[in-house]
Amino acid sequence: MKKYELVLEHSREDLNDKVTSLLNEGWDVCGSLIINRDDEGFPYFYQPMIKRD
Repeated sequence: MKKYELVLEHSREDLNDKVTSLLNEGWDVCGSLIINRDDEGFPYFYQPMIKRD
């Protein structure tokens, strides 16, 4: 079975912390990092993750 999670954070440091935590729990990066801006111009970061059981 596969589980997917899309990590969304507003700072690169928070994203790095969350992705590192998931990697330590057995998750893998699945796809490219996506950087976008919200309506107010602040960046946010998406990182798709996958876990195979």
